[in-house]
Amino acid sequence: MSALRHRAVTGEFIRFAIVGAAGALVDMSVLALALNVLMVGPYAGRLLSYLAAATFTWAVNRKFTFRGGTQASLFSQWLRYIVISAGGGVVNLGVFSAIVAVGRAHLGEGTLAATLLPYFGVACGSVSGLMVNFLATKRLIFRSS
Repeated sequence: MSALRHRAVTGEFIRFAIVGAAGALVDMSVLALALNVLMVGPYAGRLLSYLAAATFTWAVNRKFTFRGGTQASLFSQWLRYIVISAGGGVVNLGVFSAIVAVGRAHLGEGTLAATLLPYFGVACGSVSGLMVNFLATKRLIFRSS
């Protein structure tokens, strides 16, 4: 890979990671609303928060990270992004679920640590799916024509 191409990919990865970090904040915010306003459990809340965050990251990556990519229709591109990102999403949700399950078994209910556990799970899950989603998104959704 040429130095120019390497810099371009590195720049895309950095932008993708920044968008992912913002997406994690969206994810945690929607999760907080789901847990505290909708009063759903952590797994149903996580599904809602993941869909909200994935939609947010698709929109921002489309404009900010992978400018000049595919010219697919918005709905088609969004749907492909949601489906393809499911690979990283499975990794993300698996890590989240493991942290919640193991943490609850050891922390009990009602402690500050137990209250923060779902948010820690979101952060760890987000990092774990980052590389899977970057490669899939770059190669299968926003590839240049």
